[in-house]
Amino acid sequence: MSASIGLPRPVCYETVHTPLAQVESGHYLRQNTVDTAREAAHSGATTDRAAGASDRLVKRRPTRRGGRRIVIDYRLEHLFSYNAFLQTEVIGPVAEGVRINFYVTSGEISGPKLRRKLRPVGGDWLTLRTDGVGVLDVRATFETDDGALIYTSYSGIVDLGEDGYEKFLRGEPPASGTALRVVPRYQTSHPAYTWLNQLQCLGIGQAFLERGEVRYDVYAVR
Repeated sequence: MSASIGLPRPVCYETVHTPLAQVESGHYLRQNTVDTAREAAHSGATTDRAAGASDRLVKRRPTRRGGRRIVIDYRLEHLFSYNAFLQTEVIGPVAEGVRINFYVTSGEISGPKLRRKLRPVGGDWLTLRTDGVGVLDVRATFETDDGALIYTSYSGIVDLGEDGYEKFLRGEPPASGTALRVVPRYQTSHPAYTWLNQLQCLGIGQAFLERGEVRYDVYAVR
């Protein structure tokens, strides 16, 4: 006798935005969402961060079914936000796609864990594939308000749509606010920031290439 196999049932999650000052007191702002198991792996990256959310923890807590945990628990902690102004250099079509270099000219960092600026070094050596997906290859240096130098490197993607490659070749810029998703790591020898060396982070960003700017919110994945 053959057993019937059904489609996966939706899994219910509860998104909890917890102000740090209220963690001990147990006050929470709750919002319920329903995702499939596949979407749940990415749903933390799309959680909206309200104004003033630099003092918040963002957590995903899976429900349990039959005593079995559905996915691995994790937590996102907002560390800082930053913007970067870029100078563009188009290399042009190569075997892998279109090569475009974006060089950092300036930028500002603000947040609960890091503050000050990006140094005018480094950049993004991006490859725009023929399917419209841009693959980021970024290296940059942060300088904090207490004099620390922090090196960052990360990959990620920007999806310009199925016709994004052809549009770029025609000179049509991406839409303002195009989404960026990156996975930064950090390296520093400054004793006040060596905790960064131990983290895998998640960057949720937007590109405003019409004015040569990108913006990111950076979270530690706990």
